[in-house]
Amino acid sequence: ITLNLSIHHFDVAGDLTYNFFEKDKNHGTIKGKLNGDTLIANYTYFSEGAESTRQVEFLTKSNAVYEGSGIQIEKNGELFFEDRSKLDFSKSIPHYNVACQ
Repeated sequence: ITLNLSIHHFDVAGDLTYNFFEKDKNHGTIKGKLNGDTLIANYTYFSEGAESTRQVEFLTKSNAVYEGSGIQIEKNGELFFEDRSKLDFSKSIPHYNVACQ
């Protein structure tokens, strides 16, 4: 996973790429807001030639970033978390910050 962000006050925009072994690669843009130690955003991406949008949430903790998982529902062709208070960050692989070059 590669996440490049530009942060202006609490507004966040950037690029997010998932490239897991033996899985379809997803690449797209992320746009959202910082709320304390949490980034809540929409991820618009391309996978298998189709464009999709889904909500993502990342938690920063101890110099690492964890992605939340939970039940998502569809609204107007986009996926949103059904209940953000029930997101699980414990199964996420920790992603560590590195300086951009």
